[in-house]
Amino acid sequence: MSSSSPSRGSRRSGGSVLANRDFRLYFFGNLISSSGTWLQNVAQGVLVLQITHRSAMVGAVQAATFVPIMLLALHGGQLADRFDRRKLLIGSQVLAVAATAGLAVLAATHRIGVPAIAVVAVLLGIQYAVAIPAAQAMLPGLVSREQLGEAVGYSSITYNLARAVGPLLATVAIGSLGFGLAFGLNSLSFVALAAAVAVIHLRPEGQAVAAGRGSIGEGIRYAWSNRTLRSLLLIISAISIATDPVFTLSPAFAHQVFGRATSDAGLLVAGFGGGAIVAALALGRLFRAAPARRWVVGAAGTAGMVAGMALFAVAGTFWLGIGSLVIAGMGYLLAITSWTTGLQETTSNELRGRVMALFTLCFLGTRPIGAGLDGLLADALSPRIAALLVLLPLVVAGVFLIPAARPRAASLRAVPPAAGDVPAA
Repeated sequence: MSSSSPSRGSRRSGGSVLANRDFRLYFFGNLISSSGTWLQNVAQGVLVLQITHRSAMVGAVQAATFVPIMLLALHGGQLADRFDRRKLLIGSQVLAVAATAGLAVLAATHRIGVPAIAVVAVLLGIQYAVAIPAAQAMLPGLVSREQLGEAVGYSSITYNLARAVGPLLATVAIGSLGFGLAFGLNSLSFVALAAAVAVIHLRPEGQAVAAGRGSIGEGIRYAWSNRTLRSLLLIISAISIATDPVFTLSPAFAHQVFGRATSDAGLLVAGFGGGAIVAALALGRLFRAAPARRWVVGAAGTAGMVAGMALFAVAGTFWLGIGSLVIAGMGYLLAITSWTTGLQETTSNELRGRVMALFTLCFLGTRPIGAGLDGLLADALSPRIAALLVLLPLVVAGVFLIPAARPRAASLRAVPPAAGDVPAA
């Protein structure tokens, strides 16, 4: 069967999206790969803190992953609109396997240092800049339009289930196996996604249609000229910055604030991911809700996330901190699923790669700002104050941008712009 031919499961518009063979393969492959990524995120942060005893260095290494995303994501989106998205995704996984395997060998032989960790972080950032726009643009080709909201929801489950499983694996692996095997497990996890993508079949909606055409600027103008897209992208940026303390500062919160071992940072991150999973499983039907209803859910989820992150920043005990992150994770899942589905539904296919590259830039490319700022504020003031300060942009977004993101009928038609219809500014 050619890649343009939909599989039997992909033609179905009813029932659970997991009944779709192609989406199911992608879901579980991505789950394994993402779990490995979060295992490495936590292990990497713990190792850097153990070597340097400085939160700012943890933030700097986190930023090393996301600076390439900030610089290259738009080019990755352009590639996703020009070339075979499956091949781009598989190639990026091969790069990730090689980079993380090298890090595992260095850790196992006790020759690892912060420079080596930072170099691998940069290489992973480069592959993310290609892989994420390609994967996001490919998603509508795995399911029917009626299942798109549910598919985005399950993709969020993947990401957040990985946030729960990966850090727990990191806590066990660091304590019983060592950093070398922890990084090695992540290297193997990338193989699962590459193997899954190699055997799936894409509907036309998931394939590049602008071979040899289309500029980065065209994608930016298209997104910025649409009030809904513009507002959604800015909201997603604020969400990314607000959640950064969960990852960058979790070792500092565990050790300096709560007096626990730095490896318990994995439990904090797992609490956030666990809350997201609870929300997803309890409210799965909302993935298929009408856009107007999803907007309400997204607004409520954003408010819940703000409340949970604020409570985490002032929590007096470790377990209250975990409970606060469960609340924040629940709100995060509802918010990011609603806003990301809005992006997918509002974007035309020939510009989807570039618009989802902007999503990648806003969701992950802002992490260098958040991670660097978190680390500096935590060292200069305290982890608690740092977590509160980076929450402020999301409060502003909630007041001014969420009302502007309310879906309109015209924005949901996702009509592709003609060559002369893209505004100059």
